[in-house]
Amino acid sequence: MISQVYLSKLSDDAWADTLVSEIWSKGYSVVSNFLSPEGFSAMMDFARKENVGNKKTGVLKGTMGYEFGYSDEFMTLFNLMHKARCKKEGKEYTPLKREQQRIGFPYKDARDGKKTEETEYHYDGAFMNATLALVMPESGGELIAFPNLRRSRYAFVPRVYSRALMYLPFLRRIVPHTVAKTVPNDLCLFFGDRTFHGVEPIYAGERLIMTINNHW
Repeated sequence: MISQVYLSKLSDDAWADTLVSEIWSKGYSVVSNFLSPEGFSAMMDFARKENVGNKKTGVLKGTMGYEFGYSDEFMTLFNLMHKARCKKEGKEYTPLKREQQRIGFPYKDARDGKKTEETEYHYDGAFMNATLALVMPESGGELIAFPNLRRSRYAFVPRVYSRALMYLPFLRRIVPHTVAKTVPNDLCLFFGDRTFHGVEPIYAGERLIMTINNHW
């Protein structure tokens, strides 16, 4: 399902280094047209037929979405990125565990005046995070990232600062942050344990993404 352009890069350490450097500076890196046209069409057909909105790993087992998130190709991509991250941090590389992979399909529906909620700002206990945009509204719905707030999961000051950002929307507006602009078939890569992140409510249209995370 992955575009041949990116399948050919799954052993390219220099490419992974470039992506990790971008994540380090911006909090994320977007890979455009990640799936082949046929692959994206198949994913959309699956999403519609299975009504995947807000479903997670357990109930998705055995489906095409599950098989994609756990595929050798996607695990190879995550391990390539994780290896580059370990090099950046000066840590020993240990391959990610397939059993720690988790997938989901977060969905927001603002059609016909429906109200949507924000995706609460948070960190993830994960080595690697990715979102694949399937349906995006005309405006809004992007990942809002506060890069590099937490460089150690045990640090106390970033924990307090992040909690203030979580509960004070005005503070999030004035503190420097980045916005991951994505369109359907964009893969957004980030390190959810390092970058504080969330998604604001949408006010029109729909937002459906696939999340793929590899946890500690």
